Amino acid sequence: MNCELIVRGNVQDVGYRGIVREHARVLGLRGYVFNDTDETVKIMCARQPEEINRFLDDINIREGFVHVDKIDKFEVERAPPLPETFSEIKTDELEDIGRKLEKGNVELVKLNAGQEKGFKTLNAGQEKGFKTLNAGQEKGFKTLNAGQEKGFKTLNAGQEKGFKTLNAGQEKLAEGQEKGFKSIVSVLERIEKKL
Repeated sequence: MNCELIVRGNVQDVGYRGIVREHARVLGLRGYVFNDTDETVKIMCARQPEEINRFLDDINIREGFVHVDKIDKFEVERAPPLPETFSEIKTDELEDIGRKLEKGNVELVKLNAGQEKGFKTLNAGQEKGFKTLNAGQEKGFKTLNAGQEKGFKTLNAGQEKGFKTLNAGQEKLAEGQEKGFKSIVSVLERIEKKL
């Protein structure tokens, strides 16, 4: 069966003809593919109906920049001579290259704008993060200093209380020793009187 296929959608300057060529060669189709001036891709091919239908399924894709909206299929009784190996016909190679470069430039501009926006967002996020980190460190150091001050005050108060308690204990000990010595002296005096 000989067929003419007209493919509509975003199919020019996105690598679609190469995809068509590879699928056609895998299935053993004879024919060719080319970009037409009406922004469609035209395909002339010949093979058994099953292979043609499988080919239609294979090339009806929406991947990356390729977006096929519609494929019209027309059976042709008398097709022009078709090459044995499925090929691409390049009708407007210089214009084709120019369009692809232009599309590439547009995509690069979008990419650069996206990167610029991303870097601005990243920088703003880093600045905010550093401010939050600095504020957290400041608060942490203040809390640490306040805790140390409170700790030293508590330690000093504890030491003072301890020294007072120790002094009071030493005074009581001295009083007790003095009282004990007086008792011993008194006992010794009584013993001496009895002797």
